[in-house]
Amino acid sequence: THGSVVRINPRTGEAIGRPMKAGKGPVALTRVGGRVWVADYDGQAVLQLDVRTGRRVGPRIPMASPSAVAV
Repeated sequence: THGSVVRINPRTGEAIGRPMKAGKGPVALTRVGGRVWVADYDGQAVLQLDVRTGRRVGPRIPMASPSAVAV
């Protein structure tokens, strides 16, 4: 689904659970602890998702066309 990310089983490559809404156009992500940081290129922001709930947490960080995330 456009604008979402999904967990992937590293052994099978299959999606696990439901997609998590991640802005307008997620292009990169990284996981740190219980959070996933997402570069939302189309939404021009960086977002944080809670791994357990799949909901956005923390502030939306405006950024001109982010294409990578490093924490």
